[in-house]
Amino acid sequence: MCALALGLGGGCFRGDFLDDTCEQLGQCTAAASTSTGPATGTTPPTTGDDTSTSTSTSTSSSGTGTGDGSSSGTTGEPPGILFEGPAFRIDQLQIVDPHLYISKLFCQDVTAFVNTGLTSSVQEHDSNVLLVAKDYDPMAATQTFLLYRDADCPLGEDYCVLLKDVLPTSFVSGNKDAGNCLDVQVSTVNPTNINTINIPNAPCVTSPTASVQLELTSDLSPITFYQGKFAAQYAETQEDPTELRNAILYGFIPKADAEMITYTFMNMQINFWSVIRGSDHPDACPVPADMMPGSVSDVDMLDLDADGPEPPTIGVFLYLNFSAKRVKFYAPF
Repeated sequence: MCALALGLGGGCFRGDFLDDTCEQLGQCTAAASTSTGPATGTTPPTTGDDTSTSTSTSTSSSGTGTGDGSSSGTTGEPPGILFEGPAFRIDQLQIVDPHLYISKLFCQDVTAFVNTGLTSSVQEHDSNVLLVAKDYDPMAATQTFLLYRDADCPLGEDYCVLLKDVLPTSFVSGNKDAGNCLDVQVSTVNPTNINTINIPNAPCVTSPTASVQLELTSDLSPITFYQGKFAAQYAETQEDPTELRNAILYGFIPKADAEMITYTFMNMQINFWSVIRGSDHPDACPVPADMMPGSVSDVDMLDLDADGPEPPTIGVFLYLNFSAKRVKFYAPF
């Protein structure tokens, strides 16, 4: 039905992440992904407490905790060296805000159809995004996660193999034993969609604010999520989780980036900025004038240059519900 690209790579940082890019630090490698968004600036604080972050590294730890070194579903040799620590592959992903509207179809809401394309990409293993809990400790206040934008995950198997040219993003997140880990900027969500956002209840984990890249189909380039954040619920138990449930991932996409994203819908090439209701794209649908609760523009603004002279950047916060299942994770021999 459609294809939409979003994928993970690049560095994760605290509030001044744009001043701490690998280019600034002189730590970039040829294999690292590059951002399509603004190159300088800082992000304002979120509504919750952030934890410290670290830059991308070329090593990781993950796995399913079985420790037997065998590849599930096969009787031959394992595909590599089994990493310790639980690894989770995203197996469900849905856009929940904003909804997407196409003017060529009389401004019909096509969010469900786009989500069908995302689901197909994940289920067919065209998209393989992994969250890996490094040195997993369920009793610790913080937990280091490695996020891989891609991996080799054979269809029908319960394992993935590290791709040598894909560097992980390493960041320190907070574990919670009570309450929930939802930390959403309500002003950036359409009122009619707020109740559709996943709420990860304890035991759960929430990441710090960071700049990350998302890539969910192989035919489109990664895009940068500014002020990105994720939260997820450990299941079935925090001590030995087999899934991440009721998870939410969101971030800001500047207008300039959104205008560079295109996807195919019903054999039509659609520009992402054009499906954001209330945007200034010539093909964008207008905001309804009926003054109902959901009749507001989906365009947002974010100050990417908090300490500088530049005005806030126009764009959109994109919210995605997701879940992830545990897999074995190998480094190739």
